Amino acid sequence: MLESLDVRVAFTWRRAGPITLEAAGLPCFPPLPRLPGLYGFDFGIDHAGVRTLYIGESTNLARRGSNYRNARTDHTRQRTSRRIHKELVAQLSAGGAIEFAIATDVRLGDGQPTNLQLKSARRLAEKAAALMAQTAPRTRVLNIDADCGADDQK
Repeated sequence: MLESLDVRVAFTWRRAGPITLEAAGLPCFPPLPRLPGLYGFDFGIDHAGVRTLYIGESTNLARRGSNYRNARTDHTRQRTSRRIHKELVAQLSAGGAIEFAIATDVRLGDGQPTNLQLKSARRLAEKAAALMAQTAPRTRVLNIDADCGADDQK
């Protein structure tokens, strides 16, 4: 076991393009790379001045977007997909916008790129980003662990 640990995670969000709502009521995502990485939804600032965010990770960003799109009819156990699908549709149906960003290059403390094929690397970056968002004033984070004491069900 290590006696001490100093963890640094660095990445830059890249705009991925708009998420729109099709006439059928399904969210439509911009073309996404078939790469592992992080993604973030920024639902903007509500009437009370609170920003709402969701941060996730995936082995394949293109497939993850498809999961959110089809979550309403998805019969798998993907509760997160269905929950965030509802948030996306509600925001877009009300005329709101969602800033959508991805990150496919994550660097750890030594500055070297980390292998995002490793779930532990993706989760470390995702949790670091979610934690930073949770500590920002007037920010609501939709990640399950944002509720104190809730288990991470992802």
